[in-house]
Amino acid sequence: RADGKVVPPSISNTQKHVEVTLDNIDDVIVSHKNVEFTPKTTLYVEQLILANQMAYCFGMDEKSKSVQRSNRLLTRWISINCLTQPQETLGDDLTASNTGKDITEESSIVRELFHTVMRQNSDLWTIEGVKQAEEWVKQMHSLQQSGYIHCTPDVDAYNIVLLGLCNLCRPLSTKHSDNENRISKREERSRRKFILERAEALLTQLTEMHDVGIHPNILSLNLSLNALAKAGRDGDPYLCKTANRVLLKAIGEENYRSVVGINDEQSDDDKSIDDTVEESDLEGATKSYVKPNMDTYHWLVDIYSSSGDAMYIKLGTTLLKKMIEHRLEEQSRYLLREGSTGSFAPSTGTYNNILRALAKKDSENTSVTDKNSIEMRTEVAKEATTYLDSMVRHETSYPTRVTFIFLLQLWRKTGSTEAGEYADEILSRMETVSMYQRDLKPFSNGYMLALECWHTAATAGYVGAADRAFQLVRVIEGKSGQELISDDQEEEDTEGTSPNKRIYPLMMKICAATQDKRDTPRSMAIAFDVLKKMEDNGMTPGHAIFLYLYESVQNFLKHHPGEEGSDLLREVFASASKYGVKAPELKNRAGRKRV
Repeated sequence: RADGKVVPPSISNTQKHVEVTLDNIDDVIVSHKNVEFTPKTTLYVEQLILANQMAYCFGMDEKSKSVQRSNRLLTRWISINCLTQPQETLGDDLTASNTGKDITEESSIVRELFHTVMRQNSDLWTIEGVKQAEEWVKQMHSLQQSGYIHCTPDVDAYNIVLLGLCNLCRPLSTKHSDNENRISKREERSRRKFILERAEALLTQLTEMHDVGIHPNILSLNLSLNALAKAGRDGDPYLCKTANRVLLKAIGEENYRSVVGINDEQSDDDKSIDDTVEESDLEGATKSYVKPNMDTYHWLVDIYSSSGDAMYIKLGTTLLKKMIEHRLEEQSRYLLREGSTGSFAPSTGTYNNILRALAKKDSENTSVTDKNSIEMRTEVAKEATTYLDSMVRHETSYPTRVTFIFLLQLWRKTGSTEAGEYADEILSRMETVSMYQRDLKPFSNGYMLALECWHTAATAGYVGAADRAFQLVRVIEGKSGQELISDDQEEEDTEGTSPNKRIYPLMMKICAATQDKRDTPRSMAIAFDVLKKMEDNGMTPGHAIFLYLYESVQNFLKHHPGEEGSDLLREVFASASKYGVKAPELKNRAGRKRV
């Protein structure tokens, strides 16, 4: 109007004239049974539904109310356009016989109307919202079967519901208790069960509708795997089987066998991956195959690596190798032809999932005795360390703090003489990366793990292990209180103590583990130096410290017997007595330890 006020159109209901305002526009359309719709009703309703979405920024309550209004609007649209009029004489602009428009264009407009409402329901992050979105898919099927072909659902409708399942996973990964999306344990169990069941069921429905021209696409597969990966629990023995069934149905038997490596050579000890699917699953594989991409591999690696099963961890490692090779080939194509798929995978998470699985698997079997076991673990650790070379080439795969922790944990458990040298290399790479990543700084737990790797090397017989470890101790001393992050700032560290209070006992342990004749003089000298450092820093040595010192002296005397042996032992006992540790107690504990 001339005064600048916007006056919405009015709607005639029988003989009564109702003025439509911005406040009652939704209710007027929903409540009036005999609305005289204009030729642009569908587009008009769609704009109202999109306007409801603008309420999202006003909080969850307003968001829920706006979604309810959209659901009512769509229900009313169906009743006016599909249920109250014969199909062949629909009064809407979407009737091809009346307007002459192509049926494909009509279907596209109507589907977008359904899609918009389904997206709003899926974005609620609630089970009820996802269920409502799935109900709209069923409604579309029902209308299509009744002859309203422009309401036929498509793969995008199913993908919206699958995306809703992925949205449901977000509160499951919340780590902080004060997060507003935090849910109870009971609700978490219910949510996980719902996601796992519906993700497989929806993908299965898609693969069974090729007769009516609806096929899953790569987004359908990746969203299903995404939901399974995020909703599944670590160590779930059935999650991998579920993922394999989903994968098989979407990509077909031939591609499936290629991805999971059924046709590859396997050792006699390996359980066949073919046992994870049933014959009925092979028969039910879709006839319209989807070609897996890098993102598919990423989610498979996520699922396989969290299983705790050696077979699946090995398969996940194989998939990661394929991804690295593919990315190198893609980089070459990009440089030569300027063509790239632009996938984020393999991302930092892809690498870390595998490293976490390898480190956890080794931690469950801490005993390293036979030569074959040591060689196998060493080869695994070496291969894992090479991941750093490919990780630093791409921003999406840059190593993080936990990347280095997992690598150091792997080497600590190898039982290899090379553990210390590789630990030093990993620390060097960590410090280099920290120069380019602001959020990555050297941390005390990393240095502690490196020292433990030197203990592994010393125990395995590495000549010079104690001296190399002592050099690292000096580095840690120099970094303490500077750029070195203390343990209480790190989520995964175990103790909130100063690094110096932890490195000295570990250094003494390394000296005690050194038994090579060429090393014992130096390791014993280092042990006395560390004891002095502890006393100078006001630390109180305990029983373990003097036990390590006593063992270091004994290792020296075993290879260098002589008169000074008594003097060395007296010095140990005199130092121990100042802190209430008696000589007989040390001898007894050392004897029991040797036995």
